[in-house]
Amino acid sequence: MLYVTQAIITVSQVGEGRDKIFTIPFVTEYEIESSWDMLTSTMKLKLPKKCRVKQDTGEWLYLSNDSGYNSNIGGFTEAKPLFMRGDMIYFSVGYLSRVDGKEHLIMTEPYLFQGFISRVAPGMTYEIECEDAMWLLKQIPTPIGQKQWEGMTVNQIVQKIYNDAKSNKLSKLYQYVQKGVNFTIQNTNEGTVTEVIFNVENMWTQGESLAEFLGRLKRQYKLNSYFRGTDLRLGMPAYISGDYVEHTLDFQQNIIEAY
Repeated sequence: MLYVTQAIITVSQVGEGRDKIFTIPFVTEYEIESSWDMLTSTMKLKLPKKCRVKQDTGEWLYLSNDSGYNSNIGGFTEAKPLFMRGDMIYFSVGYLSRVDGKEHLIMTEPYLFQGFISRVAPGMTYEIECEDAMWLLKQIPTPIGQKQWEGMTVNQIVQKIYNDAKSNKLSKLYQYVQKGVNFTIQNTNEGTVTEVIFNVENMWTQGESLAEFLGRLKRQYKLNSYFRGTDLRLGMPAYISGDYVEHTLDFQQNIIEAY
């Protein structure tokens, strides 16, 4: 029995003339920062600077900026860039188990990280910086004014701004909606003794992004906002039973080394 650590990166391109969905089954290094106390969870990936990956379609994917190759990671040739800011990204890790000559892939479920590429930096290795779905809320502007929010709760305000952006063909969000992106907005305190009933007669939006508005709610009213997958959670800190995950550690099964 042999266990090998495994990483799978799936990228869905976004933008004119860029519609590839491809997979890279390895990573040189990764770092993830995520917490309910953070407005935006982040991930950094490092990939080798020059290699190729065969896709399920049989196509070879080249991580290179050489003009002779059919893929371009950084946009330094006439070819469409392989990675760009705003591309959707999904990341999983796990083990490749070989038992009696048969392979079994055991991966994290759901994804260890899902979000959007925020920066691509070529160097000794390629660095790809990513943010969770809060990146997309940073692209959604809020209206300027106060009167329209009278008598509405915070959840209702956020839902209204999000729904308006979804249906606006000129908004950044609209092109992602066409690719199947959709968020749910959840009150983390609904139905509990700590449920926040927040009438915002004195609340206003200032034309800042929706993410900046959520950040202001945290500073002024201690209301946390964070994403878990495609769920935007808004409210006071609370235990979410659905987040509970039970792990079973078993020698000769999923323990690589013990001291």
